Amino acid sequence: MERATDTFLAKDEAGNKYTIVVYTSAKRSGTAANPADTSPEIPVLRLRDGRGVAPVSGRKGFYRVAPDNLILRSDDANAA
Repeated sequence: MERATDTFLAKDEAGNKYTIVVYTSAKRSGTAANPADTSPEIPVLRLRDGRGVAPVSGRKGFYRVAPDNLILRSDDANAA
């Protein structure tokens, strides 16, 4: 089950502000001996409107919004 665990602000080149929501979900990794065991939470980033967000490789604080390739930048202390 996914749940929102954090948010942070980002801007595009034109200065428009976006809120990025960090969702986490525990992945079941149980065994016969411990069926309820879970692995660490896996973060997923999305804008409030549901569009997917991914960090830009090698560029700290930069994010790409799918499917339109919008680039956002954040210096927010909570940025993932």
